[in-house]
Amino acid sequence: ALRRLTRWADARREAGGGQIKIRLVKGANLAMERVDSATHGWVQAPYATKAEVDANYKRCLDWVLRPGRTGAVRIGVASHNLFDMAWAHLLAEARGVGGRVEFEMLHGMAPAQARTVLADTGGLLLYTPVVGRDDFDVAIGYLFRRLEENASADNFLRHLFSLRPGTIQFDEQADRFRAAVRDRLLVGSGARRA
Repeated sequence: ALRRLTRWADARREAGGGQIKIRLVKGANLAMERVDSATHGWVQAPYATKAEVDANYKRCLDWVLRPGRTGAVRIGVASHNLFDMAWAHLLAEARGVGGRVEFEMLHGMAPAQARTVLADTGGLLLYTPVVGRDDFDVAIGYLFRRLEENASADNFLRHLFSLRPGTIQFDEQADRFRAAVRDRLLVGSGARRA
């Protein structure tokens, strides 16, 4: 999908159209997808494990953060995982596309880390959900996903406030990050559900 959208944006730009923004984000939807797939008897559409999701996120960043691929697109890197944010920032700067990247974090989720990302990258978009009174059920679903994201043992956010270099939590998160970078070229990219 990322490749098709990038090609479409290039063609649109060549025809005189404006650029687009592609927001790359991974969140707490894996459990919901498991339930939805099981309920309907479907193959799970996204990846089966968080490790695969993390590797795919790195694969997408690695593919798109290149000069020939950011002419018609701006990339939004949305994450609270500081390893991911740092890697994307360093990768974009090393490849000369740092000006085509915007870093994004959820407003109020990790203010100290947001200030650090802002200081290191020079810019940060803080986003917040907004729903109308008639869509309160949507807000509940969103809140549930954020709570799950904070509680899941595999997720970076659960350990965010206790992460210090040299701690077990830091080493575990660093190992997960390194494994995802290593596996980014191994994780499948084809459709899992027809």
